[in-house]
Amino acid sequence: AHLAVLGGLALTDEALKRHNRPFKYYSSLAIFSACARDLSAEIYKIWTDLFGAVQANKYCKTLIPKSNAGRWGCVDAIERRLLDPPPGHWASCLTRAILKKLNLSESELASFKGILPNDLISLFMVRARTEKSEKSSGGEKKTKGKKDQGAAKGENPIKATAATGSVGGVDLLALEHLAEYTARLGRWRRYLLLAANDQLFFPLIRTNNLTRGPLIHLSNWLKRRGGRKLLELTCYKAGELRQEFEDLLCDESTWRGMFSLHSANEDSDARFLATLASRLILVHASHFSRRLTEVLGRFPYKILLLLKSSPACVCEARMKLATEILDTPLSQLHIVGRKLKDLYREDLEYAKRTGKLTTWLYYALSEVSNI
Repeated sequence: AHLAVLGGLALTDEALKRHNRPFKYYSSLAIFSACARDLSAEIYKIWTDLFGAVQANKYCKTLIPKSNAGRWGCVDAIERRLLDPPPGHWASCLTRAILKKLNLSESELASFKGILPNDLISLFMVRARTEKSEKSSGGEKKTKGKKDQGAAKGENPIKATAATGSVGGVDLLALEHLAEYTARLGRWRRYLLLAANDQLFFPLIRTNNLTRGPLIHLSNWLKRRGGRKLLELTCYKAGELRQEFEDLLCDESTWRGMFSLHSANEDSDARFLATLASRLILVHASHFSRRLTEVLGRFPYKILLLLKSSPACVCEARMKLATEILDTPLSQLHIVGRKLKDLYREDLEYAKRTGKLTTWLYYALSEVSNI
């Protein structure tokens, strides 16, 4: 499941590059996770001020899950946290928290015109103008974003410490790592300002999350304890998941509603999302088929189809498999098929005639399915 998810993430990044978007999909989600965790207290306060304490407690009281490269399915948890609130809430709160932390100058804020909402730029321009006036009149400037701004401009805290003569007893390596991390967070926040305020960003999250649904369903099902997973997958679960992909591909009403819901109003973006949704479903389905369905449809896993229904029930899949094993020459059979044919020929002939299974063969295969 993780490798199939990775295939969809790579396809999304490739499509965004062709569509001339300046951000990558998984990188944006990973950066969002890191920045939202770092600014969690500020985001909670802003959310409370804008939308009330009830919504803040519901949507941002707990930390955003961390991204984990290698376990690509974890991206689903980040996406669901972004999609849970009403559209626009996350972008609004996150943008305000980042701008407050970065403490940008008027000229820097002006560079975001056309990207960020005009009223938000005007608000922070007034704030920057006021702080500049206070500083020029001799007032002491104290803001939470000062450290972040200094790191973004390339100031070296080690040099500053040395200039004051307080180097003794200070872990210079730790200071260097802190400076590097602070500068990186500053770059990430600026990057996230561009990504989160792109009108395509949240519809893109919805598209990826929906098209990945069957894979996440498989992952969650496999994590559940109990049951004979291999037997269930071979006999019916893989077919159910394959049907989910087909339903997604044919459900035009879901995609049409989703494209209009998140204000992807431009024709080019709407066409991009529609095309990407179809491609993602096909890519995820092909990974699922190649890595799971095709493997389960071959020997030795194929013999578990003999257990698809109870021994006393007539089963067409059982009749078909028994016929295949009996009619195929030994030289062309998988070793498991040859052993079944040698040891249980009479039982297979009974299954071929009646579609039922003898108790002897049923219990033998049941023990195998428990391995």
